[in-house]
Amino acid sequence: MSIKTTLAAFGLSLLLVGCSSAPSSDAIGQALQQELVANHQGDLFSIENVKVVKEIESTDTSYSADVSYDLVFQQSMEELRKGLANNASKDVLGALGAGANLVTLQMQYGSFVKGQRVPKQEKVEFVKEQQGWLLAKHSEVQ
Repeated sequence: MSIKTTLAAFGLSLLLVGCSSAPSSDAIGQALQQELVANHQGDLFSIENVKVVKEIESTDTSYSADVSYDLVFQQSMEELRKGLANNASKDVLGALGAGANLVTLQMQYGSFVKGQRVPKQEKVEFVKEQQGWLLAKHSEVQ
């Protein structure tokens, strides 16, 4: 992903979160999706059904909450393997890194299929900047 694409995604996430008193569930989901794109996982996952489970803090300049959502696979394990095999001859080092990532995904999610949903719960923290709410941190709720 190019720097221009990453910056555009980041800017879009700022606009989508907007200037409201607290980010909406849709805005939280869009910010999390943009984080996936920035981490080169936007083609693999999408985020759906975002719900605020528990609001922890809401002030004029900060917002934190526990949220739940579905992480939805956009490709199957088999499709990823085939793509990796097709690109291996073009970029050997890239294929090694992608292969390691594939092993990690399989250890974490098993042999996933396209459309498979994984329920997630995370704590999100936003800070209010001049441009609007900015996702500052998110972490899995234990």
